Amino acid sequence: HRPTRGADEGLPVTQYTMDVLEDTGLLKVDFLGLSTLTIMRRAVDLIRERHGKTFTQNDIPLDDPDTYRLLSSGDVTGIFQVESAGMRRVLLRAARLAKPIYVTENGLPDADDDQRPRFLLTHLAEMHRAMTQGADVRGYYHWTLVDNFEWSEGWGLRFGLVALDPETQVSYEEIIVAGFAARETEGR
Repeated sequence: HRPTRGADEGLPVTQYTMDVLEDTGLLKVDFLGLSTLTIMRRAVDLIRERHGKTFTQNDIPLDDPDTYRLLSSGDVTGIFQVESAGMRRVLLRAARLAKPIYVTENGLPDADDDQRPRFLLTHLAEMHRAMTQGADVRGYYHWTLVDNFEWSEGWGLRFGLVALDPETQVSYEEIIVAGFAARETEGR
């Protein structure tokens, strides 16, 4: 008999701890993965279930002055799992399990390339803080390497580590990584 319970998604979840499962040979955990995008999608689902409000992440108005100011500050504590300090807290909690950690998906949709650089820099800084405090982070995988066409949004939102102008196919990798929006460097 293996004690299980139903998870929110309808999948069975074991009541045993990770160590017991490894010791009995039922499961081997080599590393832990953290995907903040999944957490954001789950937050949208919970809002729909608990408050009856139906929307997607893409419906959040990034051009709204208050939303823009909040997200572009990079300090968005409590906004789904976008917050950078939240990443550090989760990494430090996961570190207690004594397994290597990989950030498997992280990023922010950004139509104008004016929020993504700060978001990336604050998250990487918080990840580094967690590492200096003992989190064994072995890898960071950004949402996507290069801006890409999304079936639901077209080229409207940008996700990549490398900004790409879809009309000219010019990329701005050094600009995003350096912390500047692509449009801020035009003419330089």
